[in-house]
Amino acid sequence: MRKLRTRPLAFALLAAVSLGSGLRAAPQELGEREHKELGKLFEKYLEPGAQPEDLEDVRADVVKALEKIGKKLVDKDGDPIQAVLSRTADLGAGAMLANDFKNARGGKVVDGEIEGRGTKFTYSLWIPKSYRPSSGPYPAILVFPGTEEGKPMASSQFLVEHWTETAVRDAALIAVVDMPADVAAWNEMTGADGTPGGVMASMFTLKDLRDRYAVDPDRLYLLGREHGVEAAVSLGSKFPHLFAGVIGEVGDVGDVGFDNFRNLPVFLQGASAQAEAFKAASDEAGYDNCEMRPAATVDEIWAWVLEHPRIANPSKVTLALGAPIPNKAYWLMVPPTDGVGLKINAEADREANKITVTGTGVSSITLFLNDQIVDLDKPVTIVLNGVEQHDVIPRSVDDMLMLLKQGTSDPGKFYVAAKTYDLPE
Repeated sequence: MRKLRTRPLAFALLAAVSLGSGLRAAPQELGEREHKELGKLFEKYLEPGAQPEDLEDVRADVVKALEKIGKKLVDKDGDPIQAVLSRTADLGAGAMLANDFKNARGGKVVDGEIEGRGTKFTYSLWIPKSYRPSSGPYPAILVFPGTEEGKPMASSQFLVEHWTETAVRDAALIAVVDMPADVAAWNEMTGADGTPGGVMASMFTLKDLRDRYAVDPDRLYLLGREHGVEAAVSLGSKFPHLFAGVIGEVGDVGDVGFDNFRNLPVFLQGASAQAEAFKAASDEAGYDNCEMRPAATVDEIWAWVLEHPRIANPSKVTLALGAPIPNKAYWLMVPPTDGVGLKINAEADREANKITVTGTGVSSITLFLNDQIVDLDKPVTIVLNGVEQHDVIPRSVDDMLMLLKQGTSDPGKFYVAAKTYDLPE
């Protein structure tokens, strides 16, 4: 188990202030010893290839640990397990310790490789000279490098020619995806011929990056250059909850809709008609998080990056559906659908302990919850297309572990309850 600091600047800022439309982050209340204990157990539960009987044993150990830790938080009549499950920031701090990152030699570009779906995906990675897992987690930028003479630019070439500024190279991991030869497949999971598309390549790259290196989950950004801009914006639209921001350099956004960017800020260096239309639509919707500066330098873009950590637990979620993705954003999920053009809006009002969901075209919705979104000690008012009900939603060890293993939870957005509701027409 590595000794990873769990209170870097980004986490401290998120714990202290309310960001944009995000809900105020809860402070950590447990100590480093408890975080390490939780992290060790989470690591065992996430072990690849673990058998069901092994997971049952780990679950039992998790329950024992929660009981022991929780007894320090409650009186004799309190529930120690519920007390710990209500400490979202502490659970997230434990999750930061659930991966045994290795030291890597920094100050150079290394080749990355991961196999999946019968394909070998490759990427190039810049590692800061001072990189040490114990000094992390680190901001990370996932890059789509564009084309040169009609062919995808090699990932290593991008790192030689672009984003070489000292401030960036000293602070951030920069992973450049080797994109498919077919540019038309960059925004798709698979190409027309069934081969992996850009979405698959980027998500496998992201998985390998997060598995191997100390990446700050609240400081993960997408960057597209030239033809890569549309790919970056498209990926952000499909998985808005994973990223802190999207950057477009000297390229166009394409025809990607703005809806899923309510909580995902965008910086556009290009000034094309489509980029201007994207910003205008975003502004009209009241998102107020799309910035267009055609003459911006890398240093200026990096300053913007530092000002925009992820809004991990937003109070308002808009989910424009795709076929079959996107069907999930932050704490809201719907079944995969073939429908395009459908949109679901959800809002959490923690003061009123109320969640309101509106939308059509789907039969049900699933909510992933923690005590930053609503107070799970109290009944929650659920309003679904105007139909109101009051529900007690208990925190659950099983939900917590399931959502962590599925990747729905991460250290910045850690959930302890899941509940599915029929959505009235």
